[in-house]
Amino acid sequence: MNMEDCPTGECAIGEASAPKTVDGRSSNESPEEEGDTSTLPVIVYHRHTCGLCWIARYRLWSEGIPFELKPLDSDDSWGEALYSNGYKGGTFKLPVITHGRKAWWNISNHTALAKEIKGRVFPA
Repeated sequence: MNMEDCPTGECAIGEASAPKTVDGRSSNESPEEEGDTSTLPVIVYHRHTCGLCWIARYRLWSEGIPFELKPLDSDDSWGEALYSNGYKGGTFKLPVITHGRKAWWNISNHTALAKEIKGRVFPA
């Protein structure tokens, strides 16, 4: 990440909150066994000052993917999604994007991710 993408340093975060078990799944259950995900919302957990969050939002918008925005600092439901997708702790880059039980963070290629999510939202 370069400073042009995140001049205020608001694109990284430390430890996620402990996972919450809301549906009885263990934290190591595979998120791939979801079934039809096309009706589930895409959620972007963001900070308004995060340049990488704006890039991710633009890429989703440019692919025609509807998404919800949730402020990362006041909605901690992203913590469970991270842990159930293999997060082991430590610092990570924002945004956190979820779709069903699947979560993405430390995104290095926003265009490729938008195309992946588009395939989940609009299956062929």
